[in-house]
Amino acid sequence: MTEQEKKELAAEILKKIEGGEVKMRPKTYFIMRSTLYIVGLLLLLLFALFLVSFIAFIVKGNALAELLSYGGRGWQGFIFALPWLLILLVVLAAALFEAIATHYAMVYKRPLIYSCLAVVLIVVAGGVLLASTTMHHKAFDAALSNRLPVAGALYRHYGMAESNMLTVGMIVEINLEDGELTIKTRDGKMVVVHTTSETKMPPEDKLFIGLPVGVIGERDDNEIEEARGVRPFKDRHLNAPPGFEMEQEFGKREPRQNLIQFETR
Repeated sequence: MTEQEKKELAAEILKKIEGGEVKMRPKTYFIMRSTLYIVGLLLLLLFALFLVSFIAFIVKGNALAELLSYGGRGWQGFIFALPWLLILLVVLAAALFEAIATHYAMVYKRPLIYSCLAVVLIVVAGGVLLASTTMHHKAFDAALSNRLPVAGALYRHYGMAESNMLTVGMIVEINLEDGELTIKTRDGKMVVVHTTSETKMPPEDKLFIGLPVGVIGERDDNEIEEARGVRPFKDRHLNAPPGFEMEQEFGKREPRQNLIQFETR
């Protein structure tokens, strides 16, 4: 820009100021606006990180990923079991974060796709790392004993969420001569599981009373007519209420003698 162009630009700005088209603002205005932007970005980031970590806690603690190995029906059950309201809130928080961040040169001077990918990477990676801590487990236990007044309802609602295709519980009775198992769910219900020769399940020496399992199959009230799979959980922390004891290692109890082996594929 030449000196002449600078003078013309300055003259045009002064003319607009004199005409009331441009209003002068004090320096404190810009400081306060910048502070609000920063605080807003920080709160949105923390909110999104919490939600992503909470979603990971829900999926892992309820063993929902087990459904993915059972074909199309399993995938369908997994998708329907996801907390879509929470996922929508994550998307909205990330979108607001991006909108506010565009007020800064380091963001708006770069392609939109770059900043969007950066936000997604930070939120997902940070959320997964946060989920690996004991924060949600402690909050869940506190919620079940009514010691978490604000977020307690959230943990009680989502903490033991299940898909209609997956029932998590503990084996309390084994009667494979009749092709049946009885499991106690985490909410205290007794569910009778009917197995067939097509049911994918462990060999007889791996089944015992007290073993935590996930049963894949459509559940109708307190019965699963045709289980597609019985998946034992080993060394896994499942979300469960106090007093719901789950064995975490195979072989701690002797298997029943009347077990029969079903063919598995």
